[in-house]
Amino acid sequence: MAVGEGKVHILVIPFPDGQGHVNPILQFSKRLVLKGLKVTVLITHEIINNANLNQVGGGWGGSINVENKPRVPYKGTHPEPLESYILRLQISTSFHLVKLITHHQTSNSPIACVVYDSLTPWVLDVARGFGLPGAPFFTESCAVNAVFYHIYSGSLKIPSDKKSVSLPALPLLQDTDLPSLISNPHQYPVFLRMMTEQFCNQPDWMFINTFHALEPQVLQWMQTHTPLKTVGPTVPSILIDKGLMDDNNYGMSLIKSTEEDSKTIEWLDSKDSESVIYVSRERINARRRANEGDSVGAESKQQKLPLSH
Repeated sequence: MAVGEGKVHILVIPFPDGQGHVNPILQFSKRLVLKGLKVTVLITHEIINNANLNQVGGGWGGSINVENKPRVPYKGTHPEPLESYILRLQISTSFHLVKLITHHQTSNSPIACVVYDSLTPWVLDVARGFGLPGAPFFTESCAVNAVFYHIYSGSLKIPSDKKSVSLPALPLLQDTDLPSLISNPHQYPVFLRMMTEQFCNQPDWMFINTFHALEPQVLQWMQTHTPLKTVGPTVPSILIDKGLMDDNNYGMSLIKSTEEDSKTIEWLDSKDSESVIYVSRERINARRRANEGDSVGAESKQQKLPLSH
């Protein structure tokens, strides 16, 4: 019998163009394999190569099948509007999703469930068309998800001129504590809509990349409103429980490493254990823009992605 034959088969669909979205859901996939499930990962990517995909399979015992499928190309000569990019992603992913589900229907391991990045809620509509359950995978913390849930449900109105926001199970938040998409909702309205529409079609359950001890109050509140399950932290097994001893890295990078990157890693490795704190530069920049009222270039950048190759 081939590897995975007869096992419960899970189809996993990452949001393919964000490293911070790909890594956590792939780590979750490894955990599913450890639990004895068969996993197929569907990736529609424009720049990833087969060498990177081969690295993904390392340490997974050959139980994960990676389906790297082409995306409808962008044929414009200017930076692609975000709406166009999302539409291409939706068309391509839906097409390959239908083919994969159909292909496996007559196999010994038909797909039993679809796990998808929460930014692609339309995946659930396709899965339900085949009578399959689906679960979105949220890469952000529960606190961040709760803020966007309040916007979706209408209990948090934006834009707001208030300097602070009071939400259930969360500390009093200043306007600069909120995600930059909220503090400046007109800058990237499509991204903001994507974040709020993560809750639009009432999934069967939700997986969130967090754990109870990290944010117990907001998790308890969210569990009274949504069918969620915590699955974090989604980091290589060697860093936590060592359930997969050969799982010592994330396995795939969308960004080609440079010599300067290697020097940075060497410098970090020279420091004492547990002596380095990582701070997101993007979040700092967002706060600086909010504090300084910097809107230079916002109009020219709005809803554009440099995806033409």
